[in-house]
Amino acid sequence: MFKDNRLQIFGAFICFFSVIYAISYYDIYKGIQACNLCILDRYIFVAIGIIFSLSIWAKKKLLFLPLIIVSFLLSCFGFIVSARHIWLQKTSENNQNNDFANECSADFYYLFERFPFSSAFESIFSSRASCTEVVWSFLGLTIPTVAFIIFSILILISIRIFFKTR
Repeated sequence: MFKDNRLQIFGAFICFFSVIYAISYYDIYKGIQACNLCILDRYIFVAIGIIFSLSIWAKKKLLFLPLIIVSFLLSCFGFIVSARHIWLQKTSENNQNNDFANECSADFYYLFERFPFSSAFESIFSSRASCTEVVWSFLGLTIPTVAFIIFSILILISIRIFFKTR
């Protein structure tokens, strides 16, 4: 029924490659510490990659379609997180007195250890300090812009798989 798994394999590859590249190049080689939104993007990539991997082996339509719908929803959530990150960076560039730099944000893991889940997410999205700094760019694309493009591709892959199997 679902013999053609190339899109799921490609989606899983994109997700896992993105996370491995981000950790090995940005964190280890360059020594750039990821901000809270970047870490959240990485977890979303891992979740989508796992879901695409599970959908490769899902034989029944009852299991397959919900997995693809969840991958679509997670891709949309990652798209929103990346868009927020891009907006924060653009807003801080246009702000002359840079009020964002005076804020302090807690570490990603600290937030989830010490606060309830909803409070931690609220804090991640309301904090702006560490997410405004552009630490790397290539051809004018920053890290959140690249994540935004990848999430857009994952949304398109999820939509294509969904309509292909209906």
